[in-house]
Amino acid sequence: MPPRFFNLEVQQHVRKLHNVDQWSKPAIAAEIGCSLTTVYVLLKGIETPRPRRTRRGLPAGTVRRYNRGETVASIAARTGYRPSTLVRLLAAAGADVTADAEEQVRADIVHRYTHRRESIRTIAAALGRSYGYVRLTLTTQNVELRPRGTRRPQRPPAEPQGTDPDQFFGVRNVNGVSGMVG
Repeated sequence: MPPRFFNLEVQQHVRKLHNVDQWSKPAIAAEIGCSLTTVYVLLKGIETPRPRRTRRGLPAGTVRRYNRGETVASIAARTGYRPSTLVRLLAAAGADVTADAEEQVRADIVHRYTHRRESIRTIAAALGRSYGYVRLTLTTQNVELRPRGTRRPQRPPAEPQGTDPDQFFGVRNVNGVSGMVG
């Protein structure tokens, strides 16, 4: 119920600003000189539903192809979906998604890490999974994890310092004359 100190004219003005003129709620609050909470109370019950973001559906025949034996990876490559997203959409569409599809995702993770030498973060971003999921998958598949920073080029080993015994003991050889520094 709207606050009593606002008359019907103010309530209609707020509704017009919101519904017809498409003003934001903070702008309406600034216009009539009230709090944002008051604007929410005034608009309660008259909110027009915002259109929901529509999800892209599976292309026609995708479920049929999967049920005939086509792999998730090949369907994902053709449709542009991530394999993990495709598995979820296939299950929602009524396909008989078994553990085999999840095993394909695991195999893809292992292949990307071992053969393509992608980082765990890159794999997680590409598949829409968390870093922890990818790391756990690799460890459960007995993949030896690379140490951090191995993707960077390795520098050649530096020359060892202090291998000359004269330099080590502070002996200076100047014009063929050896002697102690000091």
